[in-house]
Amino acid sequence: MAFHMKYLEAISAALVALGEIMVEGVFKAPRRRTVLPKSPAEMVTPKAKAKGTKRPRGPTTAQAALEGEVFEEDGVDWKVLAVVWDANEEELVVWYYDVKMAADGDLSEDEMDLARTEGLDLAPLECSSVTEVKGWIRAARSGR
Repeated sequence: MAFHMKYLEAISAALVALGEIMVEGVFKAPRRRTVLPKSPAEMVTPKAKAKGTKRPRGPTTAQAALEGEVFEEDGVDWKVLAVVWDANEEELVVWYYDVKMAADGDLSEDEMDLARTEGLDLAPLECSSVTEVKGWIRAARSGR
């Protein structure tokens, strides 16, 4: 029984330490952004969503020019892989990857593009809105 009590104390102390680390913001959430409803009234039923479905479209020339663009954000060098329509988000999204992590994993752009199209999860590969990525690129160019 004494051993069990010491074990529970150790687990409790570990959880407290983990909580303190999380409050400091050590952990980062994935970059892919999703919009959650703020209230039950904003929740959309599948039937209602089908009526307001946006038609897929390709990127404009300016958006397509983002492909291959390299930028730094939060101390990480990123490279834009693709600008494509995302049916789930119903908008154009930018797929980009952590250059160093991809090199360390010996991953080519073709392999990452294949993983993206097949829906596979690769650690260096992330996705965000066109607006958000353009903001990061603008900030990187201005030296912020």
